Amino acid sequence: MPLKQILFVLLTITMLGLAACGDDSGSADESGSTSESASASESSSADEAEAESASSAPSSPADVADAIVSIYNEGLDAVAGMADNPPPLAEAKSQLEPLKEDMISRLVELGGIKQSMSDTDKAQVNSALTSAFMRIDPGKFEQFSQVIEHYRAEDNDFANFLSSFNIITQYADYDLLKEQEPEEAARLGIE
Repeated sequence: MPLKQILFVLLTITMLGLAACGDDSGSADESGSTSESASASESSSADEAEAESASSAPSSPADVADAIVSIYNEGLDAVAGMADNPPPLAEAKSQLEPLKEDMISRLVELGGIKQSMSDTDKAQVNSALTSAFMRIDPGKFEQFSQVIEHYRAEDNDFANFLSSFNIITQYADYDLLKEQEPEEAARLGIE
């Protein structure tokens, strides 16, 4: 079996396992006042922004799954997009490290929503995730793998960091994250 097919099968198995395992938690609210007005005004603006953020958060199982997949694809696209012309290592790090932290924050928030769902709704999220991961373009995953291999010779730790984009959805699954990355779960306050 060619390497490309093996990698795609491994990706699919990993995603199915992640989708089958569960839920994750919420992240910090990025909203708040940017003005330099009085504290009461700032507090009011922050409260309004928090209410707006809560009302726009996905709530149905399908919406939560779509949001998780969208974030996953954002990371996959960012890495795979470097395949044709990989930037110097320092530039790649400066682009992807903050992106991953942002993705983690959003996935943890979605995990919190998922964590609060009924078992039936969680199962629907997992089912939708499984279906979505089965439809990932193998060509995109091939480019993703090429970028990882490009940087591996120069910086193995960074190549491993890039590989972690493939399993980033574990942040939307508290039980899985606590099992696979207990220190990371603790860092994020997931108990």
